[in-house]
Amino acid sequence: MQTKEEFLNFVRQNIFPELEKEESNRKKNIYIWKWGMYLLSVIIVVLLWNKCSDKSDVLYPAILPIIIGGMVLVTYKNKLKKKFYNNILDKLGFFPDKKITNAIVNKLEKNYLLPNHNVRKHDDSFSKKIEDVTLSVLDTKLILKTGSGKRQSSRTVFEGLIIMFQLEKDYPADTVLYGKKYTLFNSAPKDSWERVTLEDPDFNKQYYVYSENQIAVRRLLKPAFMECLKEIETVYKTPANILFEKNNIMLTLNTRRDMFEFIDINKNMAREEPFIEFYDQISALIKLKNILKLD
Repeated sequence: MQTKEEFLNFVRQNIFPELEKEESNRKKNIYIWKWGMYLLSVIIVVLLWNKCSDKSDVLYPAILPIIIGGMVLVTYKNKLKKKFYNNILDKLGFFPDKKITNAIVNKLEKNYLLPNHNVRKHDDSFSKKIEDVTLSVLDTKLILKTGSGKRQSSRTVFEGLIIMFQLEKDYPADTVLYGKKYTLFNSAPKDSWERVTLEDPDFNKQYYVYSENQIAVRRLLKPAFMECLKEIETVYKTPANILFEKNNIMLTLNTRRDMFEFIDINKNMAREEPFIEFYDQISALIKLKNILKLD
C-alpha cells in the first residue's frame, strides 16, 4: 500500500482542485437549504402560531422545510462523494465489493458480535486482495424497531464497521473476543467454549476471550496482536469484537458514526483531516493482517 505522504499527494493533486471548484456551490447550497429552510420554518411558526388553537398543529408544517433541506443537502454530499470515491479506493488498492453478505451479518449476530436488530442500512462496501488474503469492509447501521402504529419506536443499536479477513487456510481454534468497554456480552457463544485468561493483565481487563482450544488460542493471541488491537481501538475510538471461525476473521467496530465521509459540506471541503483519518484506519487493518502472519 502507498505511504501516507504518497496518498496525500494524490489527494492534493487530484481531489482538492475539484473540491475547490465546488466551494461556491457548497456555500450556496448551505445558505439556501440549511439557513434558508431554518428561516422559512421560523416564518411558518410566526404566521400560524395565533391561528392554531392546538399548537402541535404548527409542528409539522414548521419542520417540513428543515426535513426537505436536509434531504437535499445529503443528496448533494453523496453526489460529490460518489464522484471521488472509487478513485480514492483504487489509489489504496481497494475496489467496491459486497463480500460481507447478510448471511455473514446473521452469523455475527448469532455469535453476539452484533446486537439484536431488525433493520439494516448498509452503506460503503469495499475489498482488497492482499496476497492470499481478502480484506473486506462494510459500513452499516443496524436498527431495532419495536411496537406498531403510534407506539412504534426505533433506535440505532450499531453504527460502524464489519470487517472480514478471508484466508486460504483454517485457524486451529474457533475463538471470540469481546471488547468489554462497549459490549453487553460476557459469556461463551457455545457451551463447549472456555473462558481464556491471558498473561497480559491489561488485555484481560479490556477483553473477554472464549475459545474451543485454550492452547491454540494462546499461540494465536501474541503480544504483537494485542498491541495491534489497542492501536485499532485508538484509531477507530472503539474496541473491536472479533470472531475467528475456520478461514475467516471477522471484526465489528461500533464507532457510533457514519464512516468514510470524506465530504463535510458544512466546512471547506478541501481539508486533509478526513483523508488522513481514512488512511490511518485502513493502515491499522493492514497492520493487523501482517501481525497475524496470514501471508
